[in-house]
This record gives sequence, C-alpha cells and structure tokens, in this order.
Amino acid sequence: MLVGRKLYWELVTTGLVLGASVCKADTLKYSYVDSFRPETFSFELQSTPAVTPTLPLGTGFQTATTPITVNGQTAPGFLEFGTVDGGFYLQSGTVSGYLAGPVLFTSSLASPVLLTGTFQLFGALGGGGTSGTLTVTDVAPEPPSILLLGTSMVAMAALIYARTRQPVQ
Repeated sequence: MLVGRKLYWELVTTGLVLGASVCKADTLKYSYVDSFRPETFSFELQSTPAVTPTLPLGTGFQTATTPITVNGQTAPGFLEFGTVDGGFYLQSGTVSGYLAGPVLFTSSLASPVLLTGTFQLFGALGGGGTSGTLTVTDVAPEPPSILLLGTSMVAMAALIYARTRQPVQ
C-alpha cells in the first residue's frame, strides 16, 4: 500500500510539474503602433507556424496566407520573417513594407518558434518611413496543457485531503 501511494504521489507531482511547464499559448497576437504616423496593424500566428523557406540564401521563411488588419481594414496577406535584418516583410491588400529590427524567432527556418515580447522596428511601410513598437503576446494556453495542469492539481488536493483523514501511526 505504501509503495502504491508513493508511486501515486510521484505521478501526480510529475503531472503537476509537466502541466505547469508546457502550459503555453498556441497562438500569438502581433500589434504594431507607429511612433510618428497613425499607422497600426495586427495579426495572429501559430507559435510554431507552418512555413515555406522562400528568401534567398536560406535567410528567412514565409507564412501561409494570414488575415492582417491595417488601420482598421482586414485583408488576406503574408509575412516573410528574416534572419539578416530581423523583423519581417508584410504585404496585405494595398499595404506592403519591410520592418527591420531583432530576429523574431528561434530554432531553425524549417520549424521556427516565434518569440513574444516588445520589439522596436523601423523601415518603410505603405510608401513612407516608419518606426514603432511591435508587441507580441500569447492569446490563450492550449487546452490539453490546461487540462493536464488542472487534473494534476485536483489529484494533489485529493491526496492531501486523504492524508489528513488518516490516523497517525
């Protein structure tokens, strides 16, 4: 009985630790605000997007068609993330341009992992110079991660409750 209970504690603790460590967002929200002009845009991407290496010399990748909202107008577009000048090239509707800055992903070009945070970007967007702030945030954690964390917490609470009801030997 003691061995079974010890193994149960170890399994619950492992589930709790794993649930907390993998509870991450599957979707990231990008929001850009220009520092000098009334330019804004936003879009959402998977944190590990399906990509096509398209840039010359293997220096970046292109995302699949993505709805991009520019100054309140949403249109299908695409993005090319680069490694040389960082940032990305954006094309949506009649707006296109390149915003340079830090590299916005890690891992390989074939399977990139997009970063979250606040980044300063500069370049040309829609025919004019631009400089602004890109904010990348998590939209919501993946349901399986939340389920693993929640189940482990309930099991831990049940074990603690059961232990407090046992007589001391």
